[in-house]
Amino acid sequence: MRSRIPGLRLLLFMLLALLLFIPWTARSQADIPAGLFYYFRDQAIPLSIVPDLVAVRLAPGATLKQKAGRFQTPSQGTWRLVSTSGKAGASEQAREMLGESGVEFTSPVVQAEGARAILTDQILVRFRPEATPEQIDSALQGLTPIPRENLAARSHLVRVVTRSGLDTLQQANRLAKLPFVQYAEPNFMNLLDEDLQPAPKTRFSGPVRLKAAHTAPVPEPVDPRGAATWTTILDENFSKAFPGPGWAVDGNPTWGRVGFSETEIRLWPAAGGENPVPWQDGTPSNLDAQMVYGPFDLSDAQFARMVIRLDEEVSKWENENLSVLYSTDGVNFSLADTRSLGSGHGYSYSFNQDRGETPNRVIADLRGQPQVWIKISYTTDDREEGDEDEDENSTDEPVGSPGPFIKSIQIKKSTRSGRAISNDPLSSLQWHLDNAGQTGGTPGADIRAVNAWARTEVDPDLVVAVIDDGVEVHEDLNWIPGYDATGGGGPGTPAPHLGHGTSCAGLIGAIGNNGIGVIGVAPGVQIMPVRIVKDTGLYVGDDDVAAGIRWAFQNGARVLSNSWNGGLPSAEIHEAIIEATEAGAVVLFAAGNYQDEEVRYPARYPEAIAVGSSNQCDEPKRIDDQSMDLYGHNSGPEISVVAPGTSMVTTDLMGEAGYSAGNYTTNFNGTSSATPVVAGVVALMLSEGPGLTVEEVRDLLQRTADDIDP
Repeated sequence: MRSRIPGLRLLLFMLLALLLFIPWTARSQADIPAGLFYYFRDQAIPLSIVPDLVAVRLAPGATLKQKAGRFQTPSQGTWRLVSTSGKAGASEQAREMLGESGVEFTSPVVQAEGARAILTDQILVRFRPEATPEQIDSALQGLTPIPRENLAARSHLVRVVTRSGLDTLQQANRLAKLPFVQYAEPNFMNLLDEDLQPAPKTRFSGPVRLKAAHTAPVPEPVDPRGAATWTTILDENFSKAFPGPGWAVDGNPTWGRVGFSETEIRLWPAAGGENPVPWQDGTPSNLDAQMVYGPFDLSDAQFARMVIRLDEEVSKWENENLSVLYSTDGVNFSLADTRSLGSGHGYSYSFNQDRGETPNRVIADLRGQPQVWIKISYTTDDREEGDEDEDENSTDEPVGSPGPFIKSIQIKKSTRSGRAISNDPLSSLQWHLDNAGQTGGTPGADIRAVNAWARTEVDPDLVVAVIDDGVEVHEDLNWIPGYDATGGGGPGTPAPHLGHGTSCAGLIGAIGNNGIGVIGVAPGVQIMPVRIVKDTGLYVGDDDVAAGIRWAFQNGARVLSNSWNGGLPSAEIHEAIIEATEAGAVVLFAAGNYQDEEVRYPARYPEAIAVGSSNQCDEPKRIDDQSMDLYGHNSGPEISVVAPGTSMVTTDLMGEAGYSAGNYTTNFNGTSSATPVVAGVVALMLSEGPGLTVEEVRDLLQRTADDIDP
């Protein structure tokens, strides 16, 4: 339906130049073993067990015994995720852990629809309107009611008396089959995507010394499309002899080349030196392999990034350390990042801000430095046979991890300056609002926000809910009290070191022209924080999500921005989204950051607007694009629009508790950042046309965005 508001279509054309409607191929179903399932409404959803991963709930003050073959996630309150190895499967190992002191509850981690979740001891059950009190009492016999506000009408949250998540699954399926039950499902504790999890703390070691050779920047090759504006400092794919110009190595064995074929050359941490190790044998004990590149010049950089690309087919390690260090004198190196558990496509890093207490792919603010060196090291500990804690399921001999197989390393900088679009000092770096190539992108590839602001003012009564890990009371946000759906009792503020929601909020509505920080897409719009993420930053419960959505729209939020995904299908969450949209609220969800995978729930629900991401060169965000940011968004017909989602500059936790050492971050990425950009656009749309319906908003977003070839 076309809007009848004069001038609205022109506004949207100016604003939505980079909100791109993309057709996608149909999603495919994974081949999931039958036998384990739960009901999503009337549909049986097959579940598979994640191999070698067990969730454990401990008694207060208890610890889980360290054993050979186990790798525990850092402390997360009473919960632990335990990576195991050995002959027994995850279900059997979960049962065995119940016999250990302090273990209250165990569950294998299950997966479906591209998401992973823990089976808790809780069930969400909703009865049909015609269910009698006697039927309800009979169905819930033996189950313990749990008080829970903001659930759907006739929904109950109950606890199963059990120590095993698999028992909860059986009870939920029993309830779902009763004729007077509308739906019954486990109250899953969903594992969040990595970009919403806090980065592990890094312990900084003392300076280390290693001499390095001098090198000069490589001239930037001409891109026939003329899109990117990066200046290339390093583009190393190890196709020639290593170490080459600018490189120095240390250690014996150390970094060297391995060939999987004539064209597939990788760098491996024990293939070089006087005592190289065959890569098929895995990494050796007591390895300390180091390589250094530099110096290179960042004195004229407005923005700079480094990408380490891994061969995702073979790279894997745990309890071994891939570290990145930096120096400005070539002698004294400071630790920037350590990955003790690794796999996947690789890592991208920013040189554009100083590290906070929860750094996220940040080295340091090295812009302005005429000489910079980067060190990459890989270390392993001594492995001894016959560990006294080794159990019968462990392998007989200590074997090294495959380790990292590096495909390429790139370092690029942008020397172009952006223009200040407000008196907010960081606005010149906000390429998504006004792109001058300041982050290596294509000038003009932005959302034309300045033109929109010239004709539209934000409705001072409009409220946007940020449903996330909480939003801090921030100097640059029009923050209003919200809701803590996790039961903490607060106004929606986050736990310490959880800054994801605060960064989302700044993209939506950071106050403009106040002389500090940044400016949002809908400057100064009211931000309502709704916290759904547990203190650990790793989990969201289905009941918390549903309660948060209901509270938000029932308390005046017209736009609900959800920069998270990864939950299993949930009727309780779906009902909350339906109720919100029927009340006139626009519900946005991030599509996910896993290229070539289908759109994840809750973004897949038809009532939600699913948001993908684009880069600063006006392209759909893919792993191998020109952004120097290693992710691609999920694909599927459910995606309505894509929006800027890389190298985003926005608010951060105040002080040093967040991603950066200040109150703002220059390195917020993913569909987590694209979604609040669209939420800000929707806030401007509703300010211009407050009578727009949810479907009119969706239609206008799609019709006025640019079609591009995915």
